[in-house]
Amino acid sequence: RVGVSETDQVASSNEIKISTYPNPSQDYVQLKVVGDNQDNIEVMITDEMGRVRFEKISNLTQGENNINIDVKKLPAGKYNLRAVKSAKDGSSKISTKSLILGN
Repeated sequence: RVGVSETDQVASSNEIKISTYPNPSQDYVQLKVVGDNQDNIEVMITDEMGRVRFEKISNLTQGENNINIDVKKLPAGKYNLRAVKSAKDGSSKISTKSLILGN
């Protein structure tokens, strides 16, 4: 039988769909995420050593949300953007994207 196992469904249901652009970037990154019922999202950018270089919590509205992130003060390099969406019921969904910042 061909199909998706329950463990695959659980893993994919714990992720949120996000997009970032422009990437690479030097001034700002725009994060696009879909919100449900006034969820909150925590956005964190870490460098290759795992140090937190940026952190922000935003309230999401129903539908598509755009969050502008100023990255001008961050040195050129590779970073990871992690987004954690928290729902009112206490559940969380996580997604990670790689970012390249440069001059």
